[in-house]
Amino acid sequence: MAFARELDSSEAEQLRESPAAYTLEPEALHKMLSMDKPVNVASVPQRSPFRYPGGKTWLIPTLRAWLRSQPRRPELFIEPFAGGGIASLTVAFEELAGHVVMAETDDGVSSVWKTIFNGQGEWLAREILAFDLTEENVRRALSEEADGTAIPLRRRAFLTILRNRVQRGGIMAPGAGLVKSGENNRGIRSRWYPETLARRIREIGETLHYLSFYPGDGFALLDFLAQRLNVSRRHAKRLLDERNVFVNGHRTWMARHKLNAGDTVQLPLPGATPRVVAAPRILYRDEAIMGIDKPCGIEVVGVHGLEGELRKQFQC
Repeated sequence: MAFARELDSSEAEQLRESPAAYTLEPEALHKMLSMDKPVNVASVPQRSPFRYPGGKTWLIPTLRAWLRSQPRRPELFIEPFAGGGIASLTVAFEELAGHVVMAETDDGVSSVWKTIFNGQGEWLAREILAFDLTEENVRRALSEEADGTAIPLRRRAFLTILRNRVQRGGIMAPGAGLVKSGENNRGIRSRWYPETLARRIREIGETLHYLSFYPGDGFALLDFLAQRLNVSRRHAKRLLDERNVFVNGHRTWMARHKLNAGDTVQLPLPGATPRVVAAPRILYRDEAIMGIDKPCGIEVVGVHGLEGELRKQFQC
């Protein structure tokens, strides 16, 4: 109780409410963005199984403050060059956006995210826990990728994590050497924390309802719209966010959507008013669930979506 009173009086921490929990934040919810002070990356929660020295961890406090400063929570957050995914994972874990899309072109890194997103994260966690980390075993395992034989996706995912953790600087390029001395002269064990890695993978598996993964270029459709419409990327992104873009007759809002030769991209005429439902018919409602009679042709999410209309109607 004494500690609780001290927190209340200091105002150094603030309470953030989400649908699932109350979270005590060690920073102001709407602090001013500033790049004057260096970021202590050790203060950022590590969510990713990857080790990326010089990665985006330093950006997280600024990203978090920027997203929280928006008048309303963004519906979609896209990390076009995900790598270790620290930005996406932070946004998903802290519910800073409605949904998060990670895009990555590297085959090895993609194999890790594909494995986790395909429901094989538990297998990957157990494989990490069971691996006997010796130099001999590491070299034998990594040689599997050198002989040209086909490797199952989840096995490639494990080898990618292993390579990232035992090679100097986390470099995964072919030919990179193994860590020699490392921290406290622990050699290849310097960055191999099996329990921690397994825990992170399992925790990501529990947030998959917030996450999607795309193995490719995160800007394909965005660039196409900006070029053809002669508008900025920001304007093109707004068209996607507002669910106003159709590809081959299907509503598309992912900036990373890959276009193929012959695809048809459609947008509404300028000034066209989207069809909305002001008062949708409620079929069932209790404290946790609401059943709605959704008319055909009405989008569920988006600026003019059914979800937004319901939020206005019930002020939630």
